This record gives sequence, C-alpha cells and structure tokens, in this order.
Amino acid sequence: LPLRAPETPPAVRCSLLYAPPKSTARHKILLEKATEIGASVLQPIESHHTDSSGLKISQTPAALHWCLGAVEQSDRMLLPELKTPLPLADACKQAVEAGQK
Repeated sequence: LPLRAPETPPAVRCSLLYAPPKSTARHKILLEKATEIGASVLQPIESHHTDSSGLKISQTPAALHWCLGAVEQSDRMLLPELKTPLPLADACKQAVEAGQK
C-alpha cells in the first residue's frame, strides 16, 4: 500500500447511537457501513428490547476488526471510537454534552 499522510479529523464529529442487532452478520454490516460513511463514534445503547448478545459483540476484537476492514475498504485513515454500551438516556445525555464542548 502506498504511504499517505494522516487524514485530518473532520470539523464535525458524527456519533451513531444504535441498538445492536441480534444477528452477528447484521451487526458486522452496521459497523462496516457506519465506518465507511465516516461516523466518528459508534455508541451501542441498551433499551428494554435490546438483546444482550448484541451488546457483547460490540465490545469484542471482532468489532474492531470489522471497523478496520471498513477503514481500508473506504480508503479512510480514521477509525471510529467504539464505546461501551450505555442505557439510551445516558447515551443521549453524553452526546448532548459532547456537542456543547
């Protein structure tokens, strides 16, 4: 691969709050596509209907590997930040506070 200068961080950071799907394959696609379109933060959320297996997958080395593959595929140099799962209310509060900084 040819060497490239590091990509400058975007002026606007896009955070994706998502309820992880039950299916590993769908979770992989979600993380890949969010990375390819330039999401800066991937925040899984917990709700009354969230399946716990999806929350576990979001914190595995596989999730990071899927994002790395998407970075290479889309020719981007910035890897999104993979957050630990939070309840929906806490994730929304955190996102609002981050936007005010």
